[in-house]
Amino acid sequence: MTTPTNDRHIRRSTPDDLPAVLQLYDEAVAWLNAQGITEQWGTTPVSERPHLVKEISDFLGYGMIAQGAEIQSFIAVDFTTPDYFPSYAEQPTVMAGGYVHTLVARRKPIARGVGADLLRWAEQHTQSQGKNYLRLDCWAGNPKLIAYYERRGFVRCGQVAGENWWGQLLEKRLSA
Repeated sequence: MTTPTNDRHIRRSTPDDLPAVLQLYDEAVAWLNAQGITEQWGTTPVSERPHLVKEISDFLGYGMIAQGAEIQSFIAVDFTTPDYFPSYAEQPTVMAGGYVHTLVARRKPIARGVGADLLRWAEQHTQSQGKNYLRLDCWAGNPKLIAYYERRGFVRCGQVAGENWWGQLLEKRLSA
């Protein structure tokens, strides 16, 4: 499945993409750290954290890649919403939707807009499965990241605290 998007296309990820996807994460960690944001993904490259390498490897089974001359972004979407989403926990059948487990993009000019492209793909994919919501969580300590999702129509619907993580919950009602 390939969907053209300007000079790039969106395709299903494969296990062979793992090194390139890990490179995306490592670049993101370095960029965040250069911005003074060390709490979001820490300071250690993702490729050096075995539990995250395993998690990302698992995501490749249902992830999508945006690619031009090189891989520019990765997203993993499925239809299992975590129970900590308040609206979903209250009405799981009515509130069924897609869930963005991860989204990472290069910070290069050639990749401008690629995150929005993959979010649009996720919305269309979710709607094609008869679901009305797209949900995600992100680090609550990054107001610019939250604003990015809000500009794309997501609304805040709660927060969740983990052992070493503080998450902002967001969801978007998709048109029927």
